[in-house]
Amino acid sequence: MYFDPHCGHCKKMQPELEELASAAFDDGKLFPRGNLGMLQLDVTSNDPNDSEWQMPSGVPVLHLYPALCSSQAAKQGRCPPRSASDFSAYSGGPEKASIVRFIEKHAKHSPIWTVKKSGAANDGEL
Repeated sequence: MYFDPHCGHCKKMQPELEELASAAFDDGKLFPRGNLGMLQLDVTSNDPNDSEWQMPSGVPVLHLYPALCSSQAAKQGRCPPRSASDFSAYSGGPEKASIVRFIEKHAKHSPIWTVKKSGAANDGEL
């Protein structure tokens, strides 16, 4: 997530992402035990060093960079290089269930989580 520590929307989304990261860690799905990596980048303190990588114009912004190859190919060094355009941009709200649906829709190794389904929209429980 690209964020600004003074942004109200960022402050609302950050705890949701921290809960998801904690759940992924507890389930062994978060790197280094699993294939999912999550990071936060403070746009007020960081600058890309490469002209190809640009900061987003607004925050909060979530970008999902799906796997480019299988974990076996990655261990053998057979993955293609990643480019700045290899992401899917999230456009939903800060709710966990919405973020999980986005990740699972765009992840190469899905499902990451299973969101409980109870007819209509749920409360984001994992």
